[in-house]
Amino acid sequence: MKVHLFSSRLAFVTCSSSSKSRRRVGQDACHVSRRRILGCVISAGFGVGIDAAKNRSLLAAEYDRYASEYDALEESVFADQFGLKDLREFVTKRADGEVLEIAVGTGLNIGYYDANRVESFMGVDISGEMLKIASARGSSLGTKASFRVEDASRLSFNSSSFDTIVDTYSFCTFYDPQAVVRELRRVCKPTGKLVLVEHVRSDNRILGAYQNITNAAVKTMSKGCSWNQNIPQLLENEGFQISFQRRFLAGTVIAVVARPRLETQST
Repeated sequence: MKVHLFSSRLAFVTCSSSSKSRRRVGQDACHVSRRRILGCVISAGFGVGIDAAKNRSLLAAEYDRYASEYDALEESVFADQFGLKDLREFVTKRADGEVLEIAVGTGLNIGYYDANRVESFMGVDISGEMLKIASARGSSLGTKASFRVEDASRLSFNSSSFDTIVDTYSFCTFYDPQAVVRELRRVCKPTGKLVLVEHVRSDNRILGAYQNITNAAVKTMSKGCSWNQNIPQLLENEGFQISFQRRFLAGTVIAVVARPRLETQST
């Protein structure tokens, strides 16, 4: 499951525009899918009398149905206008060694990796159908690429397994982002790094307040994406030390390089 910046931004910016514009970028095609996915996200969020594993299964099923429509939304003309491809490249070009990409989705980032710097690549996602598309894209990395259905909050990998962990625009949809960060810290090598681009609450006070007010509406239009999280604080609370950060799009998107604080590493 991958929710890139464009999914959230496009839903927020263009869903209020003309129906002609929505048709041009494929909004009408995925409106129903979004509504179904949102229902799963909402039920997971409330969790009243519903088993967490069942919620994950329902959400995976919805993303399976959405997989064939995903690229049309993510690769529209607005992606270039917002500089989203440049941000993908910013993240992937910093990946080296044994690489894990969580919520890899249909693998839109794969073509941006430098195969000469990547020793192995593991792409994980909750959606098996999205992984089928990602696997086809993995040919650019040759035999280095593997794909597996995984829940990012409960990864099956051994501790200290990866040199680089990559994430783009996915934290906004995780039911328990804190648990996900905790897992990423666990599987990251002590000398490794987490490289991500994420939605974040703007450091502009007015815009940040606006994000808080409109968060419920944005979630409705963008597969349950919460675009007002405090990503730096989330990472620091779970044992990462931020070595680089830069904000984009009026502070609503952040690129981060973070490394595990050695004293928090599991023994």
